[in-house]
Amino acid sequence: MFQTIKKIIPSLLYSIVLLALFYWQFNAQYAQIINAFSNEKLSILYSYLFLYYFGLFLVGITTVNLINYLLNRKSFVTVSLMTLLIFYALTLPNFYHIIAYFIHYPLNNHAIMSMVFFIVLTFAYALYSIVILYFRSHIPLSHLIIFVLLSGGYLLYFLQHYGKPLF
Repeated sequence: MFQTIKKIIPSLLYSIVLLALFYWQFNAQYAQIINAFSNEKLSILYSYLFLYYFGLFLVGITTVNLINYLLNRKSFVTVSLMTLLIFYALTLPNFYHIIAYFIHYPLNNHAIMSMVFFIVLTFAYALYSIVILYFRSHIPLSHLIIFVLLSGGYLLYFLQHYGKPLF
């Protein structure tokens, strides 16, 4: 039992450092986005908040998975991703008004279904990253790239159509 605890302690310390940086960054940047786009249309502000809220979740999951390639510690991934999932589960009621705005916004059914698929994909990516550790030492790099490309592509598409156009 003591050996198991000794193995988990470094992973917990790495998780604490990573998550402290994540939460500090989340709060600081969220306030800056609101200040930067407070004079814009509400749809543009909500577009960037939606992008930030779920984009940062994707970046956090991907960062944890990439760090796992270096550390090769299942406990680090499990603790970090469970904490991220708990954070997003607890804050979802506070951010649901952003999702509800776009559902009630005059979007067609395809756009609403794409948004729902993206949100489900984001949470599934975190759960998949945890479950795959029971079968392998880390998530396959090809799976990581597929999740990042699908999610990143949708975020760019969303920003292009509902925020300020990039191109």
